[in-house]
Amino acid sequence: GTRLLSCGSDRTLRLWHLGERRCEAVYHPHDASVFGLAVDPRWTRVFTGGADGSIVETSISGGCSRRLCNGAHAVLGLHVPSWGVDGADGATEMWAATTDSSVPLYHVPPPPPRNTASSRHKPPSARTVPCCSKPSAVMPGRPAIQRFSVLPDREHVLTEDTDRSCALWDVTKGVCVERWPPAA
Repeated sequence: GTRLLSCGSDRTLRLWHLGERRCEAVYHPHDASVFGLAVDPRWTRVFTGGADGSIVETSISGGCSRRLCNGAHAVLGLHVPSWGVDGADGATEMWAATTDSSVPLYHVPPPPPRNTASSRHKPPSARTVPCCSKPSAVMPGRPAIQRFSVLPDREHVLTEDTDRSCALWDVTKGVCVERWPPAA
C-alpha cells in the first residue's frame, strides 16, 4: 500500500501518503497521547488507544470519531483478531493491551449510520458516554512487581507486587524461594 497511519504523543492520528511523502489528514481522537492503533483491512476505520485509558473509533474517510470505552490504565496496543468476521449483530471484538497485567476484550457495536456530519473531525470529549461500558471478558494477568531490593549477597531479590505480597527470589536459579501474603 501507499498509505500509512501513525499515532503520537501530540494526541493525533495522522494519515500519510507514502508515494507523495505528505500528510493527507490529521485526526484528534484523544485528549492525551495516542499509543496504539489497529486499522481495518479496508482502511475505512481505525481504533486508537490513549494514555488516558480511552479507546476511540475513527472513520478514516469521514473523520468522525466515537468513544468506545474509558479504562483506568493507559492503552498501549490494540488487536482485532477477526476483521471482517463481525458477529451476528455486526459487532467486532477487540483486545486491548494496557499498563495493567490483565487483558480486556471489548465487544464493539457496529458504527452508527453515516450522516453524523456534526461530529466530523470533532474529538469525543472525556464526558462522552462510551458505547462499551465494561469489557465482555478479561484475561487475568499476574500481579506486577511494584518495588524490589537487591540483597547484599547479590543473589537474592526481595519484591513487592500490586497485591501487596512479598517474595524472595534467587536470581541465579530464577526461582521464587519464599512468598509471603499481604499483611492484614
